[in-house]
Amino acid sequence: MSSPPSEMPRSSFPSETEMLAKFGIQPEVDEFFGAFTYVFRCPQVSRCELLLTFSTLWRYIALTLSHGDEQLFTIDMDRLSALRLVSEQKTSWLQASFDDEASLPDLIIQIEPTIQIRWSVTPLSRRDIP
Repeated sequence: MSSPPSEMPRSSFPSETEMLAKFGIQPEVDEFFGAFTYVFRCPQVSRCELLLTFSTLWRYIALTLSHGDEQLFTIDMDRLSALRLVSEQKTSWLQASFDDEASLPDLIIQIEPTIQIRWSVTPLSRRDIP
C-alpha cells in the first residue's frame, strides 16, 4: 500500500458535531485511515440503508445502498477534495467535490427528506472549464 497523501483540511469536510446535530448519528471512526463511516436509514423503506464512508487522509468517498442483505449499488471514488453539508428548508444533502484531475461533476447525496444520489449536472463548486 502506498503512503497516504497529506490530510485534507478538516474545514473541507463536515465535523462530527455538525453531522450529529443535523442527522442525530455519530460515525464509526478509523483514525489510521482518517475515515468516517455513517449509516443512514431510509425512512420510507424498511430495511433500507445508505452506508457512507469518507476519508480526509486518503481522499475517497464510498457509498453503498442496500435493502436487507442485498446491496443495490456501490460507488467508490478517489480524488475527493471536499464534502459539504448543505441544508435548505426541509432538504439536507452532502455535496462531494473532486479535484480538477478527476474531471468529475459534484456528487449530490441527499439524506433528507428522502435518500437520493445523483451527479450534479453543473458543478456547483468549480470554476468553468474552458
